[in-house]
Amino acid sequence: MIHTEETYEELTKLLDRLLKEDTPMKGMLLPWTVFSLANVGKALNTASLIPKMIKAVPDLCSLNGEMSAATKNLALYFDKFNEPDGIKEILTYFGDQEAKVKETCLDLLENHDPSFVAQQRASETTDHTENGAPS
Repeated sequence: MIHTEETYEELTKLLDRLLKEDTPMKGMLLPWTVFSLANVGKALNTASLIPKMIKAVPDLCSLNGEMSAATKNLALYFDKFNEPDGIKEILTYFGDQEAKVKETCLDLLENHDPSFVAQQRASETTDHTENGAPS
């Protein structure tokens, strides 16, 4: 990870291309491009690409494996720049797959939208009660 303006610009170009084109490598390159941009953007204290990064979140789901740390870091990046919609997008696409990501997102959203978090937690409690209730 080289946290320079040049790195940020080149990753920006790559993200633009990946969002526009449907290349065979998109599934592999897009997630790591977004995660790298979040790391570099955080270090450079810039949020200029957040709308594009939020747009890319649904495509990050194509990866299997250890996504928890990377998606949590992306949520922290969105939080740093006061972008709760990005955190909600991660919660939407990863919350059911990754319990740690879900908790991180809900904890971060507590500062932005406490009523949303209360609703999510109440829904989760209701789901567990209904699913765990004897027949």
